[in-house]
Amino acid sequence: MGKPRKKKLANLQQGFTLVEIIVAIAIAGIVIGAIYSTYKSQQDSYVAQEQVVEMQQNLRAALYMIGRDIRMAGFNPAEIPDLAGFKQSLPDGDGLEATDSTRMTFTTDDDENEAISSALNANGNTEQIAYRLDSNRLQKFMYDALNGWRWETVAENIDAVNFVYLDGNGNPIDPTTATNLPLIRSVQITLLARTIHQAKDYINNQIYQNQWPVASWAHWEVGPLGDNFRRRLLTTEIRCRNLGI
Repeated sequence: MGKPRKKKLANLQQGFTLVEIIVAIAIAGIVIGAIYSTYKSQQDSYVAQEQVVEMQQNLRAALYMIGRDIRMAGFNPAEIPDLAGFKQSLPDGDGLEATDSTRMTFTTDDDENEAISSALNANGNTEQIAYRLDSNRLQKFMYDALNGWRWETVAENIDAVNFVYLDGNGNPIDPTTATNLPLIRSVQITLLARTIHQAKDYINNQIYQNQWPVASWAHWEVGPLGDNFRRRLLTTEIRCRNLGI
């Protein structure tokens, strides 16, 4: 009886062919690309919404500040003629203040001492107030003990400002005529703000307008700007409760 033959060891080594590796890499690349594309889209949407929210908050804060000041315009309990109200210049102004479609200037006897203070009054407030737009910055003419009178930025990324001054019947009047200033009873404010950064896949071709029809001389509009900034326009009308009483 012969010796049993040894069984040959089976080749247990297994692997992938080059074609299988290439196909696996291609599939993995497609999956990773789809995941990244979804993530990038959601991230861009989140960033865009965050900028829009920030822009709207900036816009509303600016409107609130202006509206609060306008409500005090002309406050003059002693009813001294020409003491308080809308002006073309301030006692301590720098010549850049005025009252027109892009600037607003007025005084108020906030501490009721029958005079317009040249610095902070007894209440710690300024009685000479002006607003203007300077290079996308909404600025207010203010006073502090350290720097004196100066223009302070109260809101950034503001593309446009429009003021329309109305008489007691709601009709727009020209504030650059001195005799019209005492007739102002309310102010329509329109602010146009933009986001901090541009959006790559967005082109702004909108036209922004105030609430007056094109046929009116008080009509104002801007655009299309053709850039990549998202913008918001807000308009409000503030009654000057201390005027015309």
